[in-house]
Amino acid sequence: MRFSIGVLILLLLFTSPAYAALEEESLQVFAITDAGAALTADLTLRLTPGNGKIYTTVQPLVGTSTQTTEVISIDVARTFSNEVDNFNYHFDIQSDASLVEGPSAGAAMTLLAVAMLQDREIPNNVGITGTITEEGFVGNVGGVFEKAREAARIGIKIFMVPPGENQQIIRENGGVESINLSLYAEERWGMKVVEVSTLEDVLNFAFQDPNTIDITSQGQDVPDFIPLPIQSASSLFQMESITRELVEEANQEVKEARTALASTFLHEPRTINTLLNALNSAETDVKQANLLLDQNYLFSAANFAFLAKVNAGLVNDISSRPEIIDFDSPVFEVKVFNLKKRSLVLQEDLNAFIPIENVEWHIGAQQRVSWATLKLNELEGAVPLVIGEDADAILITRVHDLHFAQAWLDVADDFYAVSKESPKKAIPRDVFGPDFEEYLHQAQQGLQEFENDDSEQAQEKIDAAIIKGNW
Repeated sequence: MRFSIGVLILLLLFTSPAYAALEEESLQVFAITDAGAALTADLTLRLTPGNGKIYTTVQPLVGTSTQTTEVISIDVARTFSNEVDNFNYHFDIQSDASLVEGPSAGAAMTLLAVAMLQDREIPNNVGITGTITEEGFVGNVGGVFEKAREAARIGIKIFMVPPGENQQIIRENGGVESINLSLYAEERWGMKVVEVSTLEDVLNFAFQDPNTIDITSQGQDVPDFIPLPIQSASSLFQMESITRELVEEANQEVKEARTALASTFLHEPRTINTLLNALNSAETDVKQANLLLDQNYLFSAANFAFLAKVNAGLVNDISSRPEIIDFDSPVFEVKVFNLKKRSLVLQEDLNAFIPIENVEWHIGAQQRVSWATLKLNELEGAVPLVIGEDADAILITRVHDLHFAQAWLDVADDFYAVSKESPKKAIPRDVFGPDFEEYLHQAQQGLQEFENDDSEQAQEKIDAAIIKGNW
C-alpha cells in the first residue's frame, strides 16, 4: 500500500508541471478623477495553470483600452520569462470609480506580471504610474504630481514615474511654481520619486531598499520658467472672455476624450498608444493653460488651450468612430466636406464688411479661416498612399490635421463675433486690383532666395494670399 502511494506521488510529480511563480499578487495603482484629484485602486493579478489566456473583471466597468493594456503587459513579460504560456492571467481592478481606464496602469500591470513569473514579491511600499509600450518602454501619463501625493499619503516609499516627469508645475500657497519632484517628495513626504524609461529600470528600483536610492542621480534640471502674475488690462476684456471660454472648452473636451478612450472598441496597441500620447499632451497643455490663465497671460493660455482642444478632439474622434482612420473613410470625407462649407460661409461673412473698430479681430479671423482652408484643401479628396506599418500613423495624422482646421475655424468664429460688434463698418474694395498677380509673382520669385527651412512660413502666407485673392 505504501509502495502504491509512493508510485502515485512520483507519477503526479512527473505528469503535473511545477512552475516557480507566485499565484496571486496585488499592487496599488493611481488614477485621476474628472475633478483633477488622485485616487487609489487595487490591481490584483492571479495566475492559474493554462495556455496564456487573459481574463479581466467587469465590475467596475473596465474599458477596452484597459483590456488592450493587459494584453500588452503579458506580451512584454515574454521578454523576461519563458513560462508566460504556461499560465492564464486573471486581472482584477478594485476601485471606487464606475469606470476604470487602464493605459496609465500599463507599467504596473507589466511589473506585476513579470515579478510573479519570476517568483518575486513586490514590496508593499512600491508604486508606479506610466503606460507600457510593446517594446517595454514606460510612457507618459497625466496627473503625475497628484498621483505622487496620493502615493505618499498611503505610505508608498518608492514611486516610479515616466521619463521627463520629474519637473512639475504646481499650485502652492496660492501661487504657481516649478519643482523638482524628486527633491520635493523626499523633503515634504519622505518618499523617493525616480524616473524610469524601461521595464529594466522598473525592476531595478522595485526591489531596492528606499534608503539606498540617491535621488541626486535623477538630475537637477533647471525648473520650468513660471512668469509672475500680471494685472489684466481693461482693454483686454474681450480677449480675456474668449480665452476663459476656450480654456473651459478644452477642459471639457479633455474629460470627454479620456472617457472615449477608456471605452473605445479599438484594439490595435500602436493606435491606442498614439491616442494615449495625444491625450497626455492634451492634459498637460490644458493644465498649463489653466495656470497661465490664473497668471493673466491670456494669449499664451489661449495657445495651450487651442493645442489641448486639437489633441483631445483627435482622441475623441478616433476612439468614438474608429472608422474615421479607415482607408478612404466616408466619415472622414463628410467631416472635411462640412468644414469646407463652414469655412465658405465664414469667408462670405468676413468679406461683407471691414469694421472701423476691432479691425484686428477681423484680420485675425480672416487669417485663421485661410489657415483652415489651406489645410482642408490638402485633405479634400486626397487619398493618401499608405504602405507598411506607417499606414495607421499617416491616417491618424490626417485626422489630426482635420482637427487643426476645425479649431482654427472655432477661433475665427470667436474673432468674427467681436469684429461684427463694431458700430461703424466700411465696404471692402479691391486695393491691389490688376497689380495683385504681379505682386504674387514677385513674392514667388523672392521665395526662391530663402533656404528650404526658412521658406515654409513665407509659402504659407503666399498660399493664404492666393486664397484671399479668390474670395
